[in-house]
Amino acid sequence: MVLPVRARCQLEPTGSVDEPTLAALDGAAAKVDLRSPAELAADSLAYLRDFKARGVTSPISVSDRSRPIDWQHPEIQTAYGNFVRDYWKVSKDNKVEADRKNLALHFMDGFRAKVQEDLGVKLPMPKNGDKTLTEQQWAATTTAKPDVSPGDALFNRFDALGSARTGDEGHQLVEPLDPRAGLHQGVNLTYPNTGARDVAAAVAPRGTSIDNKGDDAVAEVPINELTPGDMIFMDHHSDGKYDHVVTVVDVARRPDGTVSGLTIATGAFHDMKDDDGRTRPRGWKDVNNFTEEISVDVGVDGRITGSKVTWASEPSYLKEARFSHKNTLMDLAEKGQVFVGRWG
Repeated sequence: MVLPVRARCQLEPTGSVDEPTLAALDGAAAKVDLRSPAELAADSLAYLRDFKARGVTSPISVSDRSRPIDWQHPEIQTAYGNFVRDYWKVSKDNKVEADRKNLALHFMDGFRAKVQEDLGVKLPMPKNGDKTLTEQQWAATTTAKPDVSPGDALFNRFDALGSARTGDEGHQLVEPLDPRAGLHQGVNLTYPNTGARDVAAAVAPRGTSIDNKGDDAVAEVPINELTPGDMIFMDHHSDGKYDHVVTVVDVARRPDGTVSGLTIATGAFHDMKDDDGRTRPRGWKDVNNFTEEISVDVGVDGRITGSKVTWASEPSYLKEARFSHKNTLMDLAEKGQVFVGRWG
């Protein structure tokens, strides 16, 4: 049984929140450490990729050795879907924060490490035609190790800004009360020199897009064809510059095979100094990453009946959720283009 703070501190009941009670509460709160296990580790990325210790124990095996072990191998594709589902749980447990394309790359490169561990094979970087992703060195930053480049720390607190983005009033109110409070949660992952359009160019398109004619209960991708590991890309201006990608991490199906629910992993970054999308961040010191999980319910007729954010790297009592099925399964912009892709 957990005793109330007053009983644990051997305080006499007074019927009011007096100074001794407030002091006891402050002392108890000061001892709470909300950092994730990966954030406390000496090497955050190595901690995340200690797969057996993290519970990602399903071994990757390939029985058909008559063909190369690469992204086109059917058994590799199946294993990737299973890995994404399991590794997403690890990512949530450790408050991994990344924008959309870094999250997709996080799954891809983690899977390459798992394949090498289980099969002794270095899976090549994904490619589509003559477009191949370039291998980069990850930057994994925490509050203890915030730098992503010399002298350029990732954004954490509003008191470091001359002005601030609106919508984060909760954080702005909490920061003066808690010197440890900030927007840098868990482990922030960055795969440098790689944009969403690079990811879009290196995946194999699958399925055909759907024109929902503005009906936000109809996905613009074939829902019943989606499997874990699929990525949904969006091009708001139909100019070939895909700037959004979300990853399907789990799919629930009815006995007849139709999809009853989807779990989607996504993220983004915000320029925290202002609300003007035309101004660029002043390096990483202005950028806040965040990650969210969206659960989508699908009716027997294939129409979306609802969605909600079921996990977020930032506390819901401080920041409202940003995502839903409306900005992950469709692009309601007049010229928007959507397609489903997969590594290999």
